[in-house]
Amino acid sequence: MEIEINNTSTSDDDWVMQCTHDPRHTLTCRIRTTGSPANDVATVLTNPDGRLRFPGASDASTTVTVPSDGSWLEFQISGNTGSATVGDAVIEAHCQDAAGAVLASKGVTVVAVEREGLFDPEAAIVELPDVNNMNLLPIADRVAHRTIKFKFVPTAFTRNKSVEWSFSPSGIQGGVLTDGVQRGVLPAGHNTHIEAEPGFNFDAATHRSTINANGTAAVRINMPSVAFNKGRLGVRMVDRPDCVTEVDFEVQAVVVIDPGHGGNAVVGGSSPNNATSFSGVLEKDMTLDFSRLVRDALNADPHNIEVHMTRNADVNLGIAARANVARDNSADVLLSIHMNAFNGVAHGTTIFVRTNGVDQLNHADDAAFATRVVDAVLAVNPVSDRAQNLNDFTRGPLRDSALGNNAAHHKTRACLLEVDFIDVQRVDENLNTGPDATANRQAICNAIAGAIIDDLLNQP
Repeated sequence: MEIEINNTSTSDDDWVMQCTHDPRHTLTCRIRTTGSPANDVATVLTNPDGRLRFPGASDASTTVTVPSDGSWLEFQISGNTGSATVGDAVIEAHCQDAAGAVLASKGVTVVAVEREGLFDPEAAIVELPDVNNMNLLPIADRVAHRTIKFKFVPTAFTRNKSVEWSFSPSGIQGGVLTDGVQRGVLPAGHNTHIEAEPGFNFDAATHRSTINANGTAAVRINMPSVAFNKGRLGVRMVDRPDCVTEVDFEVQAVVVIDPGHGGNAVVGGSSPNNATSFSGVLEKDMTLDFSRLVRDALNADPHNIEVHMTRNADVNLGIAARANVARDNSADVLLSIHMNAFNGVAHGTTIFVRTNGVDQLNHADDAAFATRVVDAVLAVNPVSDRAQNLNDFTRGPLRDSALGNNAAHHKTRACLLEVDFIDVQRVDENLNTGPDATANRQAICNAIAGAIIDDLLNQP
């Protein structure tokens, strides 16, 4: 008997990809008799080392009847386990049953694509999770990116072969993840989803790479650095285009929570404390507690959100330094949390955005974010009113230059929330001393977290 892989006599194509055992990913082979036997031959095809299937995942062997007239009979195989050496996945044709005499054998190579790793900013390799967060740094790039490296084995077989890359974006549209869309635009310096990684071969015109002598290929993936943009990278051997290895990427949402005040001295325009509650609770302690509750609510949400706090202890930071936390982490939003005080009578939830045109480049976006937050708080704060729910001002960590926003790229939205006037006894009882104070604080912070998520999902 005689066996041919890929229905050809040449040995150059005697290989199959290690893929899912999907009919689209199988490889057609053929077998025929030689020597003109008197009858058709019942034949069992096996692969002793288990690297192949015929072709389904549970098909360790298959039984065929090979015509006695020497005509070819086709059968299908799929790759189950990657080869260690060229041709080590041997197909054996046994007479009558799997224990019968071997009438023919043929070596096949199972090519495996191993996701070897992602490069972090320091070019180290990190583990590949199911969904890989895009790297938002360096800030000057204004792009989310990662470099991914694949190894194609066995190296002796795969080196110098060609692979082709593809990328399919998806993003949030009207709050819903939608294929084929993305929010934001790629910057001029990285204006394509796939680009060359230094040290690796990549042809931008064809999206093809040549596997190097180490059996590896790598590309850089770019996406606009807007929260929840997603993309799927595919890589396929050019000679086996139906078998694709895919990796998913997502741009994390980055939220900065700024607990107002802190410490014991003025730092960079930030006072250690401003308001004191009717019962003597300091604003700086309340803002830290509220910020932690908002952080925890965001961390508990299933969306892919990374939360940074400007402070997590009783320390003070300058106003610019607080904004710089958003700049240095390429934040989508910054929310500064404060408490108010005046005359022990006036009360209400208020929120502020930077005055339009005064180091302010995205006033409409800031106002939309602020409106979501203040409306959410007002809905659950039973003692507040709508006396002043949205205002412009020029104080606080809201300067676009400090946030890292510029005319070409003003990603970060920012506002400052004054939860309520804590020098009012009723407000103090609601938030600090009353029997429902703990539940009320939690409800307000959950509402704030929900408003932030709503903004992340619905901003352009």
